[in-house]
Amino acid sequence: MDAATVAASVNKPSPATATSKSDSASSALTADFDTFLKLLTTQMENQDPLQPLESTEFVAQLAQFSAVEQQIAGNRTLETILEALGGSDVGALGSWLGREVRAAGGVVHNGGAVEIYPTGAPADATKARITVLDDTGFAVREIDFTPGETEVTWDGKRADGGEAAPGAYRFEANYLLPGGEAETAPAETWGRVTEARRGDAGAELTLAGGFTVKANDVTALRVGDGP
Repeated sequence: MDAATVAASVNKPSPATATSKSDSASSALTADFDTFLKLLTTQMENQDPLQPLESTEFVAQLAQFSAVEQQIAGNRTLETILEALGGSDVGALGSWLGREVRAAGGVVHNGGAVEIYPTGAPADATKARITVLDDTGFAVREIDFTPGETEVTWDGKRADGGEAAPGAYRFEANYLLPGGEAETAPAETWGRVTEARRGDAGAELTLAGGFTVKANDVTALRVGDGP
């Protein structure tokens, strides 16, 4: 197992399995890193002095291990909050209020640019496009991007170049496959939490603009800077 394999095992946490997932991923990463160091030491000891080993691959592997370690640490922080939400203390829901979460909800546009985070890109996608939808479901803009890109910027304008009207907007990622088939996946944005409540399927968050997302669908969290 290499660092990429460990990274693939670090999925979004759920309250029931949150701690065990990060702990398992961390243990796997530690064991894998130990194996990597042993192999590296053995290869260095037995290398041909006239043809020394290239260090590029080793440096890349070390960088990959570091990135996975940071991902695991970030998941632990999110897991702690999700576990609190899954508990019996409704007061724990207050920790969400005023924070900004990244999820497939939507944004309230009042001018300016919006950062969009596509999800669900098929590995063989040949084209990709973000569709900007207003609160009636009308597509006000389409933005082409390269499949695999993780961040796309909407400049806040309509397809005709005019400024989009203030209001609530949501986003979709559309992908074209080699055979001509098309796939659609959610696109995430940052939104400020205005309400948190316990629902039948777990904690639910209401974002500015009235968008509702499940706490388990949140992929990132940051301190809000809005009112």
